[in-house]
Amino acid sequence: MKTALTLASLVLTSVLVSGHARADYTGQVFEQGSGKAKKLYTFEAKVTAADGGEAVFAAFKDLEGNVVFEDRSTLKGTELVKAEITQHQTKQSAVVEVKDGKIHFSKTVDGKTKTSEEKLGKTFVMSGNFQKFVQKNWSDLAAGKTVEFRYGVWDRQETVGFGLTKTGEEDIGGQKAFVMRMKPSSFIIAALVKPVIFKFAADGSRLIEMNGRVAPKAKSGDTYKDLDAEVVYSY
Repeated sequence: MKTALTLASLVLTSVLVSGHARADYTGQVFEQGSGKAKKLYTFEAKVTAADGGEAVFAAFKDLEGNVVFEDRSTLKGTELVKAEITQHQTKQSAVVEVKDGKIHFSKTVDGKTKTSEEKLGKTFVMSGNFQKFVQKNWSDLAAGKTVEFRYGVWDRQETVGFGLTKTGEEDIGGQKAFVMRMKPSSFIIAALVKPVIFKFAADGSRLIEMNGRVAPKAKSGDTYKDLDAEVVYSY
């Protein structure tokens, strides 16, 4: 069951594209259960116009200001065209590109590159276009319907089925928020991995907080391990 256990190991870079307009924004990554008191990393995203679409650059930095993870995504409308990822902590890089009706995965570790591909479905999502996908389906989500999609997991070089469902409402700093849960569509995988929790503004325009697996890792001796954390966004 190793595959099932690691499928969600790199689910979200964080959610990159903010709201309906192009804008730069930031985030703070906190240790789970610390009451947002222990900051681990910072996050920043820059969104610019590019070739009739959008180019999104997102980076996580440690508290000394060193970049530990970066994602460069190219979008056309709500669709992801390309994602270029660098995980500096583990010295891995990857490219995920959509072309000719297929999703092409490429990952490089220690100078060795492996590739794979799979057929493009109707609902392919990665971090770069996640919020746009949410906004496109907001009426269904707000009504309590589960929206299914395939998420590109660059580390696994494959897509995994997920469902996003509204589970409640909260007041966050005087702002009404809808709580959304993202979990694997497979009952077997869902029993083995934790869901990711998102808190969106009630109109779906922007993500306020998320709680779950993030792209940076936690140092454990001479290695790094997967990290679950809370992320708070500022616009």
